[in-house]
Amino acid sequence: MFTDTMTLTEMQKEVGKDYDPLFRRIYHFQDETRRFFLKSKTFPVYKVINWKSYVTNNEWTVILLVREKKYVNEPAVVPFAKYQSYGMGVVYMRPITDKSFFVINYTPHFFRRYHERYIIPQNYNITDTGKRIEHFFVNNSIPSYDFSPAKNNFIGYYNQGIIFGEHTDDRTALKAKTFVSRTMLYNDQASTDDEISFIRQEVANSPDYLRDRNQFWGAERYGKQSLHREF
Repeated sequence: MFTDTMTLTEMQKEVGKDYDPLFRRIYHFQDETRRFFLKSKTFPVYKVINWKSYVTNNEWTVILLVREKKYVNEPAVVPFAKYQSYGMGVVYMRPITDKSFFVINYTPHFFRRYHERYIIPQNYNITDTGKRIEHFFVNNSIPSYDFSPAKNNFIGYYNQGIIFGEHTDDRTALKAKTFVSRTMLYNDQASTDDEISFIRQEVANSPDYLRDRNQFWGAERYGKQSLHREF
């Protein structure tokens, strides 16, 4: 099961145990929801299921999301599992190829910041933590990742804001440590929050930020890594 004390490598191994049974369930879920999406008159539209792994006892949530009518036969798949220990953190998994996948650990601190810096200022009445997590995933897809900051840090550019965290050496696992809304980054009023000031400086120093920051790329020191997938 996923816990707050796990390393990114340990989380990847745990995801690997659930990979096959999870995707068998997802394929069934896609078949079960096909008519629902085909009959929908409004978009975006999504369906959610919860599934408990019989291998690890991890509790997975899967969102099937269709943003436009032309994608009704190809819904985006968003699978994530909550921690089974302290804090409302989640582990998100995205397949890259058969048996190969990408992991993001969204920490409890990240979701607290998301609530404080986006949900509350937007006056969204989302009191349930699980619903806030669902809201984040439904409204933030196709991010861009900048791996150019020093050491193993990264910056993620999402629809609703900026994410700051760290990654493994092979960049197949990320740890999302905090969230900053775009209004905080672009506000003319100087911030006294050291965390915000540091992240703002990291963003400003990113070589690709001002150019093509909304494109689907991850910038590296020596080139670009394609990340053309929802989440």
